[in-house]
Amino acid sequence: MKDDLEVRCDYYNLEKKKNWPKIIFDKDWLMGVWYCPRSFQKQTFYGQYPLTYLTRVRLLFGNLRPFVHLFAGIVKPEAGEITIDNDTNLSVDYHCEATSLPFNDNTVKVIVADPPYSPTDAEHYFCKKYPKMKDVFLECDRVLDYGGYLCFLHTHLLSIPLRTSLKLRGTIGILTGTNARFRLLSIYRKEHKAEEEK
Repeated sequence: MKDDLEVRCDYYNLEKKKNWPKIIFDKDWLMGVWYCPRSFQKQTFYGQYPLTYLTRVRLLFGNLRPFVHLFAGIVKPEAGEITIDNDTNLSVDYHCEATSLPFNDNTVKVIVADPPYSPTDAEHYFCKKYPKMKDVFLECDRVLDYGGYLCFLHTHLLSIPLRTSLKLRGTIGILTGTNARFRLLSIYRKEHKAEEEK
């Protein structure tokens, strides 16, 4: 029986646009590189997603509900998606910190997170403070259902607390053009205890 992530990889490669490269699932690991160019239009929000990024993530995980956008910014949610940001000037479903999410334990199927990458970035986002990524991971682990996914966009691979049930299952490099920061989409899955011990 195929791993769920392998099934998602197969579906992505079948449905993706022709000019997008395939992603690969090998040895229980999802990998790839996406070229998501910067918009030629003026940026309307500091740190907004590059073109096609969210479309590709939705192609991989868009059938899962609840589908939560954490650090949502100006993301326009599709039906069944939930947006969360701590900036009260933004139009989102919930205004709260990423370390105190408004969900019960083990109830969310996927979280797509794009936090500030540094304290300087946090100032540009008008965050009250730069969030401790360790605490963000712990809170995401709490609310994710077993088998659920955390898609974490950052400039590097972060270490996660040992006491979570999150397991790194894949990485996709995000290129936006020349002389631009390289980003990494890290894909974690919340594993059952029995699966972790195998």
